[in-house]
Amino acid sequence: MAEGNWIKLYRKMIDDPIFVNSTGPQVKVLMTVMFLAAWTPKKWDVLGHEFTIQPGEVFISTRDLADRAGDDVSRDVVRKALVRFEKLGFWTLKRTRKGTLIHIVNWQKYQLDDDKETSRETPARPHGDPSETPAIKKKVRIVRM
Repeated sequence: MAEGNWIKLYRKMIDDPIFVNSTGPQVKVLMTVMFLAAWTPKKWDVLGHEFTIQPGEVFISTRDLADRAGDDVSRDVVRKALVRFEKLGFWTLKRTRKGTLIHIVNWQKYQLDDDKETSRETPARPHGDPSETPAIKKKVRIVRM
């Protein structure tokens, strides 16, 4: 399910209480969810019921999330981290028998908005633009004394 090749992490996150007051395994859960979140709408099937996962969402079981997060992350750590980050407003949860739909609350704001600005095509410079630097060839004469 991982796609998009990268996610944005803001340096100010290092001072955010969500990050600072979390244990290492909790941070691993947080980062794993961010890495697994959809970038584009995806069709998903659970027990014959099809639904669409939106950007910033991931549908996963606590067992799979614990496995993806690493050896020091148990299912109990995942359950507690899911509740913790929900209480802090980082994401919302919808639980089912087969897994949990996690919706990262500010996904659009932090992951997609800048892409809209930077995806615009930059107009080409007209020929003869004075800001272009022409190539200058000079012969340099070295004098030894």
